[in-house]
Amino acid sequence: MTERGGRQRLHWPVVSIIGYTNSGKSTLLNALTGAGVLAEDKLFATLDPTTRKFRLPNNQNILLSDTVGFLRKLPHHLVEAFQATLEEVAEADLLLHVVDASHPFAADQMKAVEVVLHEIHAGGKPTVVALNKIDRLENGRSSILLDPSLVGDKQDACPTLAKFQRDLDHAVPISARDRTNFDQLLDEVANRLADRRVSVTLSIPAERAKTIALVYRSGYVTARRLDDTHVVLEAQIPKVLAGELSPYVVNHE
Repeated sequence: MTERGGRQRLHWPVVSIIGYTNSGKSTLLNALTGAGVLAEDKLFATLDPTTRKFRLPNNQNILLSDTVGFLRKLPHHLVEAFQATLEEVAEADLLLHVVDASHPFAADQMKAVEVVLHEIHAGGKPTVVALNKIDRLENGRSSILLDPSLVGDKQDACPTLAKFQRDLDHAVPISARDRTNFDQLLDEVANRLADRRVSVTLSIPAERAKTIALVYRSGYVTARRLDDTHVVLEAQIPKVLAGELSPYVVNHE
């Protein structure tokens, strides 16, 4: 509760990294933040959510939260272990859905994740899709051999990267392992969170040191000057925080 309360006070958007098990979520978090999260090709390699502060290319602070891999049917004895993760996802401002685009049943795995999201009342949240493991693709199609019994229409239905991009909004092909297309992915995340912050000019009494420090911690200060007994800050801050600091706002864009 203390950690979550601190996040709410800072008003940083929470971006929850979700996806089917072994889609590369922890690899992505490690590559972006150096979090050192265990990343193994097995079920439930990560059970507890790991959260790291991260600054987007547009200087917006966010909290990136890794989650446990989703499955079609969650074993009953693991429901309790998933509880912290499910709470993180349900309260997130944005979902970063990592998909193993090299898997022949990637589309089915995406649907399984969406079913879980609706069950925890997190369906319909703003989402960016990271089409991961493009380093494993050959000519945009999975290089993993399908079951020989999957022939004809079933094998032809194996989704291609191009089809994913046609069918999905806000989807970016990446390789978390090779750090491919990270700039494009982070730009997409920033665009989806653009309405969460505003540019303001604040005039704060110099003795209100805690308030001034809060602006620095929560936002991005682009200019500072002294005006008699006040500190004038030009900053980009979370929209909710702008409401709390409304007595000090002298200009609002």
